[in-house]
Amino acid sequence: MTSPTASPDAPLLDEVRAKYGKHWRITREPGGLLRAVHRKEHPDKSRERACILTEVTSRQIEQLSAALFVQQALRAGQEADEQAVQPQ
Repeated sequence: MTSPTASPDAPLLDEVRAKYGKHWRITREPGGLLRAVHRKEHPDKSRERACILTEVTSRQIEQLSAALFVQQALRAGQEADEQAVQPQ
């Protein structure tokens, strides 16, 4: 049972945290904005030009979840590219 002060979307936010929380610290700011900050990576201009971000914000949990899914896919693609160009 959730507390009376808990947000009605708390179960969905918990689901997003369970899925992405290993790599992202997900918080709700006082104004309601959701912020996800990568736990290990630091901002890097060259990666940001490739849209690989270390901080993602959103007003809706569904949008945050989608943005984190894209970030996960971009990182996987970059890792695959880096492995493909390494000499065997």
